[in-house]
Amino acid sequence: MTEAKRLSMETRMRVVLLAEQGHSHRQIATDLKINRKTVDSLVIKHKNTGSVGDLAGRGRKRATTEREDRQLIRMSKRNRWLTSPELKKAWNENYGVDVTSHTVRKRLRAANLRGCVAAKKPLLSEKNCRSRLE
Repeated sequence: MTEAKRLSMETRMRVVLLAEQGHSHRQIATDLKINRKTVDSLVIKHKNTGSVGDLAGRGRKRATTEREDRQLIRMSKRNRWLTSPELKKAWNENYGVDVTSHTVRKRLRAANLRGCVAAKKPLLSEKNCRSRLE
């Protein structure tokens, strides 16, 4: 399901103003080319809250707190060679934070601690070692 497009504050205020002037919700909807249910909900929202703005606290909550993020960063800086699944496991064991390894990577990336994969290098044979020493 796609997210609905947000109405501008100007349009929201016009809906409330027209409703206060006595226009019907159906007439407001056709004039502003928006759904009648949207007009209904905006008018009800204005009556209940006195505002037509978005309410604070909407959306998904963060899985970790700032303190837990600092703990993870400290663990990562102590041993830079730990992978995200290893960090995840240690974080869960030591601090009881149960998150995915993807969340661990996101938190480290946010702290500018980017991981990298070591380049694959061929093993040196005895011949190569001797030629290097010469």
